[in-house]
Amino acid sequence: MSFDIDIVLPWVDGSDPAWQAEKAKYSPVKVTDANAACRYKDWGYLPFLFRGFEKFMPWIHKIHFLTWGHLPNFLNTDHPKLHIVRHEDFIPEQYRPVFSSNAIEVHLHRIPELAERFIYFNDDTFPLRPLPPETFFANKTGLPCLQFTEYPLILENFESWNYRQLNDVCIINRHFPKRNFFRHNWRKCVLPSYGLRNNLLTLSLQFLYPERFAGFRRFHSVNPFLKSILEEVWEKEPKILEQTAGSRFRSKDSVNQWLFLWWQLAKGTFHPRADRSRAYNVCEYRINLIEKTIREQTSEILALQDPFDTEEDLDALNQRVLHAFTQILPEKSSFEK
Repeated sequence: MSFDIDIVLPWVDGSDPAWQAEKAKYSPVKVTDANAACRYKDWGYLPFLFRGFEKFMPWIHKIHFLTWGHLPNFLNTDHPKLHIVRHEDFIPEQYRPVFSSNAIEVHLHRIPELAERFIYFNDDTFPLRPLPPETFFANKTGLPCLQFTEYPLILENFESWNYRQLNDVCIINRHFPKRNFFRHNWRKCVLPSYGLRNNLLTLSLQFLYPERFAGFRRFHSVNPFLKSILEEVWEKEPKILEQTAGSRFRSKDSVNQWLFLWWQLAKGTFHPRADRSRAYNVCEYRINLIEKTIREQTSEILALQDPFDTEEDLDALNQRVLHAFTQILPEKSSFEK
């Protein structure tokens, strides 16, 4: 490709005493989905993510590693493709310290030397097979490769992430008339590769709600972005983004990265490509499937989610996950000491 593609990877060491002390100064007394310990726990998978980058995505230009200040012990900080970015390097002082990924995400465009095209990875998402650049950005146009599936928002509970999705869609509907979108982009919206169920959802919601988007399917995967889109959303919606940036912990009054992703969809600034990721909770019920997915590399991207409330032996389960990763990525990468 004629353009650079970067990776942005946020990370936190929830066991760092200095970080814990700072978090305790601001943390609400009540433990919720916004400040639960699992939000910050490191399960030891990170070396395999870097091994995956090197083996399956060697064309990456730069990896911007976002950190509060601490670093993994294994990390080779002198690697020429690695850019260590501390919060103070890109988050304005009035918003720090911050303990919410949502508040961090709204500042991604401020990362020094960030390429116009970048892929946002979380540290629980892993490439499992060779992925060429056109997996994420179209070769000719440079547009981010995304699947369009309109999907009704279902508020299953009172956790804050439900409200953030609703906030995201409300903003999208303020700026993008749905009729105009389908008039110009219908060829991107219904494709055989999306699957029958997804296509039927999109067509049904177009018929039932022709004026407003009901929501979009949310894939727990990695997301390609244009930096200029984040800058555009800041120009159009500074109030909600400033409010999100000022929330040290996750809040129902905030937005998140899905606003930027869905802005790309609603604007038509994307190249259609079916999502081929898988997401599983690390639990007894799913552990055999997780091991099989890793060993047989049956998915392009695997996301491993933590259950919030369980009596299962997570340490034992994670040892099985680590063993499976070792089977496909046994050698250290050059990102490791």
